[in-house]
This record gives sequence, C-alpha cells and structure tokens, in this order.
Amino acid sequence: MKRKECLKNKLKEVLILCSIEACVIVYCSYEPELEVWPEDNTAFQNVLNAFLTKSPMEWRKFLLNQDRYIKESFY
Repeated sequence: MKRKECLKNKLKEVLILCSIEACVIVYCSYEPELEVWPEDNTAFQNVLNAFLTKSPMEWRKFLLNQDRYIKESFY
C-alpha cells in the first residue's frame, strides 16, 4: 500500500514538472480489481486512448525498459 501511494505521488510530481499526461494501472494479486490513477475516469481514458491509437511501431518506443533503450540508442 505504501509503495502504491509513493508511486502515485511520484507520478503527480512528474506530471507537474514535465507538463505531461500519464496514468498508472496497478494490479495486485491480493486485490480483486485493478487500481487506476488518476481516479478521474475522463483523464485516465484520455491517456489510454492516446496510447491505444498509436501504431504498433509507435508503441514500441513506449515499451522500452532501460537496458533495451540503451542498446537501441547506442548501437
């Protein structure tokens, strides 16, 4: 629970500092439902729709982990 709140707070900071839109989807094996943030459904749907309307090639750049990003950027 504490980590989820920390994650939400960090996301709030990034949203403000970078002037971006973002959302978080949290799934826990011990909770029956997904938790989404922001809790405002409209804001969450806007971010999700913006992501889903991208082509698969555009998705790829959003789905990088740190190691893969470094490999693709420098090689």
